[in-house]
Amino acid sequence: MGHIPGVAYPIDFETANWKDTGCQHFSSCLNCPFPVCKYDVPDTAKAMVTEFRDQGRLALIRENNWSVTEAADQLGVTIRTIFRIQSRAKESKPN
Repeated sequence: MGHIPGVAYPIDFETANWKDTGCQHFSSCLNCPFPVCKYDVPDTAKAMVTEFRDQGRLALIRENNWSVTEAADQLGVTIRTIFRIQSRAKESKPN
């Protein structure tokens, strides 16, 4: 692993002075609801955020009994996005 200029090594993470600024998905790292940090495993974190967002959208679609066209209009996405959300939900269901 390369060294970052201006950083003293070894880093003592127990006493390091850092600010918990979170990321664009959650305001605090220490209180984040995701089990994996986007900075630790970027692809996995992105997939988790997508799944979390899809679940919320599916709940709204079901609660309001929207058609695909209504859902796209209400959520501000394309009809194709609604089909993708529905497809991912079917794929993630256990058999």
